[in-house]
Amino acid sequence: MLDIVGWVLGIVGFIWGTIVIHEYGHLLVGRLVGLPRGAARVVIGARPPHVALRTPDGWIGPDDHRYVHAFTRYRDSAVAGWLFAAGGLLIETLAVLAGGALLTLAGLPSVAAAWLAVSTLLILLYLAADFASCRRANAPAGDYAALWELSAVATTLFVAGILASRMTGFIGLLLRGLTEY
Repeated sequence: MLDIVGWVLGIVGFIWGTIVIHEYGHLLVGRLVGLPRGAARVVIGARPPHVALRTPDGWIGPDDHRYVHAFTRYRDSAVAGWLFAAGGLLIETLAVLAGGALLTLAGLPSVAAAWLAVSTLLILLYLAADFASCRRANAPAGDYAALWELSAVATTLFVAGILASRMTGFIGLLLRGLTEY
């Protein structure tokens, strides 16, 4: 029973940690592409968690129709906008792969595989939710839709690369586990 509770708590921790890393990834990449300090902040307690941008009227989230305009006030570049939107997924993936490698080196490959699997499932669920929201609203709604609107080709290649890197890591862990037994 204690093992099951530990795994459930671990999965909840992986989900929470992945979300936090994802949102701070947006913020980090935003800073790297020119968002000034104090122009953006991470809001974890909201649904969904997001990076809010400062406007003259206060803080707004990506569900506000003024969000893109608020970003372009700070950095008027489609490339910067694309990188800002992609930053969450990029930094999250780098962290999950690095964390998985460290967990594996620490002798915990099953924990690494669980984190890879859970975080990749989150990506797939977010993709589906983003698609459904876009269809319902008939407008972009979410990171993937924003990326797609800026560059369908770059987004397709990016998402395929992210999923391929995660699947490669997961398959590597499975193969490692098979050869150890």
